[in-house]
Amino acid sequence: MYALENIGEKTKFGLEHLKALEDYQSHEKNLLDQNKFFFENLEKKPKIYIFGAFRNGAKFSKYCQNLGLKVAGFIDNDVLKQGTEFHGVPVLPVSAINKDDLVLIASGRHSVEIQKQLNKLGHKHWCNILQFLFWFEAPFHAENNFRNYVKDLFVNKQKYLHLINKFTDEESQRVLNHLIELRLTLNDKHAAFVCDEFDKEYFDPSIIKLGHTESFVDCGAFDGDTVERFMQGAHNQYQHIYYFEPDPKTFQTVQNKFKALPNTTGFNMALFSEDGEQSFANEGDMHSAIHTQGKIKIQTKKMDSLISEPVSFIKMDVEGAEAALLMGAKKIISSNKPKLAMAAYHRSVDLWHLTETVEKILEVPCSFFLRHYSFIFDESCIYAVPTQPYFTA
Repeated sequence: MYALENIGEKTKFGLEHLKALEDYQSHEKNLLDQNKFFFENLEKKPKIYIFGAFRNGAKFSKYCQNLGLKVAGFIDNDVLKQGTEFHGVPVLPVSAINKDDLVLIASGRHSVEIQKQLNKLGHKHWCNILQFLFWFEAPFHAENNFRNYVKDLFVNKQKYLHLINKFTDEESQRVLNHLIELRLTLNDKHAAFVCDEFDKEYFDPSIIKLGHTESFVDCGAFDGDTVERFMQGAHNQYQHIYYFEPDPKTFQTVQNKFKALPNTTGFNMALFSEDGEQSFANEGDMHSAIHTQGKIKIQTKKMDSLISEPVSFIKMDVEGAEAALLMGAKKIISSNKPKLAMAAYHRSVDLWHLTETVEKILEVPCSFFLRHYSFIFDESCIYAVPTQPYFTA
């Protein structure tokens, strides 16, 4: 058991911090007050600079446009980008803007360093991605309001307080406390504190032990990167690979990549709790997802309806449908007891709900592990490893 009193921080932190807070409304007000000056000035003068001319910068440029905010320019420390344009907007060095200009830090990996840089140069009017999403109640992954990630800490406080005891290793407990503090404070330094090597995501060798006769199911194959990393970890020795990718264009790409690979089966569909059809937002990238406002219809299937052979390892990154996928794979999971690696950040409830769902399906002892693989909010992963797997690779 993990004692909350032993977290060892000078101030209340993580679960201790959450335990001490009374209600969500008061905490929401405190978070809004902390950034009130920045956003009130933005309302008066709807012009903003975005620090980071890369993927997140492009994403938040669209957010700003949808909110009626003018993106005056991108700031970037890369001299090769400076003087160019990014999405039709000039890329500038930080020296080109005034100290009272408003800056949104849209970098993930370098966010903490950029904050220090701006403070050192006398720029005080900046916010990070999480503060921006929270203020504008913006949609985020499968949630229609980013504030749900903070609100759920209060709605399901007891579930989070008990969650620490489901993770038996100290690193998982450390990661959980920092992820709780990340939500409570919107300070992305807590993601940086626990960010693990990205190449380990879904395949952490200290947790996932790959044999030479694994039967691997990749749910959310995207461009095939996780299949390739599985093959590398298994030294190209495996029994079978099943991969699922619902986006038609993306599936064509991954199918062409693996068409000569033996013992592989690809499915252009989404795994879900029931066989049927769902609306799908086909973005053509890693954020394609089942969505009520999706422009196309896709076929959905239960894993139990498709795979009859034993499987030993299932990886899930399905943009918020992870819990539904688990329910559609109850027979496979309960009988085969495979290793599981699950994306745990697409929905506000994922950290506690996915662990509860796995426990109910398995009905046998299971070791849970939690790791985080980014410098921002994304890429939290829960591993579930049954202590007595039926299928041994």
